[in-house]
Amino acid sequence: VLMECDDRDGNPAWFDGEDGIHPAARTRDPPLVVLHRLRELAFDLSYFDYRDPRTAPHPQAQAALCRQLNTQLDILYGAYGTMERIKSLPLPFVYATHLRTFL
Repeated sequence: VLMECDDRDGNPAWFDGEDGIHPAARTRDPPLVVLHRLRELAFDLSYFDYRDPRTAPHPQAQAALCRQLNTQLDILYGAYGTMERIKSLPLPFVYATHLRTFL
């Protein structure tokens, strides 16, 4: 298990802040908080400390897993940045006029 459950309801320790509010709810960009947490979990998963060395994967396999997970997370970060850029751009005047006319 990668996350220990500390509270009485069985929620992971990182879920609630000290004031009972999820850290993502206090930020301007909650998806970035989630992506950061996914990166932390990817690192924990890749470099999990196995109790029995016979069951542990080879260190090169762990490094490859970490690299692959980070590559996928980088793609998610890029997609989020692209969506934020699109969201912040205004609609062109001609397109807005077209929408008002035909819709």
